[in-house]
Amino acid sequence: MLATYAQAYPGGSSSGDDAAALVAVIAVFAVFLFFMLAITVAICFMLYTIQSRVPVEHQKISPAAIWLLLIPLFGLVWNFLVFQRIPESYKSYSIPSATAASGIAASPSACGTRSAPPVDWSRA
Repeated sequence: MLATYAQAYPGGSSSGDDAAALVAVIAVFAVFLFFMLAITVAICFMLYTIQSRVPVEHQKISPAAIWLLLIPLFGLVWNFLVFQRIPESYKSYSIPSATAASGIAASPSACGTRSAPPVDWSRA
């Protein structure tokens, strides 16, 4: 296939160089996808383990539903539901660290609003 492509578009470098470059790009992309999938599986496994330790009556999301994060494109939407319901499960179970966990989720917006010291305009 690469040889017919090189014959159809003569002129640039030799077809062997083009084929080697294409194979290198595909290999780098495949390694990148493999590492991204491995990271996602590791995160899903950790979330599954954490959620499975919460008693069933306090679970706002089943541990098996966390694996739906692996579905392409659907996982982007499901991500928001999973990371919203896991802290709710901990709040329901009354674990004191659940308050800190929900505070961590709100910290990026809080850091932006609290980064500057308050200004007392009455003294100006």
